[in-house]
Amino acid sequence: MDPLPTWQVDGVVWSMTTVGNTVYATGNFTKARPPGTAAGSSQEVNAQNIFAFDIRTGERVASFQHSLNGQGLRIVASPDGKRVYVGGEFTTVDGQPRSRLAAFDTATGDLVEDFAPTVSAKVRAIAATNSTVYFGGNFFNVNGKSAPAWRR
Repeated sequence: MDPLPTWQVDGVVWSMTTVGNTVYATGNFTKARPPGTAAGSSQEVNAQNIFAFDIRTGERVASFQHSLNGQGLRIVASPDGKRVYVGGEFTTVDGQPRSRLAAFDTATGDLVEDFAPTVSAKVRAIAATNSTVYFGGNFFNVNGKSAPAWRR
């Protein structure tokens, strides 16, 4: 079998999105390894359910090293490319509370502090405009309130 020319994970990638030259991936995995390396290689890195790499060079994006404590099911970018939104089954990002939905600033790679809705169960779908995020999944309330639709 020929080595694959892309990053490999020790699980499954459920969703990917690209902003500029950066590919963002989320799923159910704990490690990632560079193209052409075997599982267990010393080049393997921790990548707890979320990962980013440069599509031109294949290098890991150093400014985007985060950890989701549960699987990510969907990742999308805002049309202007300023944010990446991830949804899934996680309840923390980098140890900070994030109930199944989180946002990252693509310029810095940082978790967006003022975006932290409390979603009662898994987020399976996300659509974003430059100013609004729509999401769906297996939940009945957001921020403790039941409603047919939520906006942020």
